[in-house]
Amino acid sequence: MHKILFTIFFIVAFISLKAQELNCKVVVNADQILDANPQVFKTLESAINDFMNQTVWTDVKYAPEEKISCSLILTLNEKAGNDTYSGTIQVQSSRPVFNSVYNTPVLNYRDEDLSFTYMEFEPLRFDTSAYQSELVSTLSYFAYLVLGLDADTFSLNGGDSYFAVCQKIVDQVENPNSKKAWKSNTNKLNRYIFLNKLISPALKTYRATLYQYHLYGLDQMSQETGFAK
Repeated sequence: MHKILFTIFFIVAFISLKAQELNCKVVVNADQILDANPQVFKTLESAINDFMNQTVWTDVKYAPEEKISCSLILTLNEKAGNDTYSGTIQVQSSRPVFNSVYNTPVLNYRDEDLSFTYMEFEPLRFDTSAYQSELVSTLSYFAYLVLGLDADTFSLNGGDSYFAVCQKIVDQVENPNSKKAWKSNTNKLNRYIFLNKLISPALKTYRATLYQYHLYGLDQMSQETGFAK
């Protein structure tokens, strides 16, 4: 009996050490695409949900209640060729305010250049050492963007290591200047430009303010209303 209890405890402890970081709600809306099997999009939604919520993105231990709340809404408008889709993706994230039931928004980003190829039941796997696919790169980029901005609200420049992975994902994209979302020679606020601006010295003050506003402002309101500022 003691051996069984020990085994159960070991399994639970191991799982908690590998606890995933994101609590991500995924929606795939493909109502405008009429010439495709609707089941494909249900499978895609499930695959993205598993990818975002079951991938271990960091070495940080997250308790279940510490998972980062976020959402991805993929709106697919067009099917171009075999298994190739385009549309938009809305990415949002929030973090809880200490000692309250209130969540404050951290990221709200709309990407109008979503384009990827997906075959039903295609495995989605992230590998930091190599490019996998347009879909995996897109999802991974936003996962680390969410992680980085969340970390910035808890410690000064806490998101640096996550933004570095974002940059690595950008650098690994194949033929980036042929893709609207990744190209560097554009004035549009695409994924490349957004990250480039976020990690630039010009936004150091913004990121410091993000940290101070959350940790020394909102998080202090429940106990030190006169101190929080």
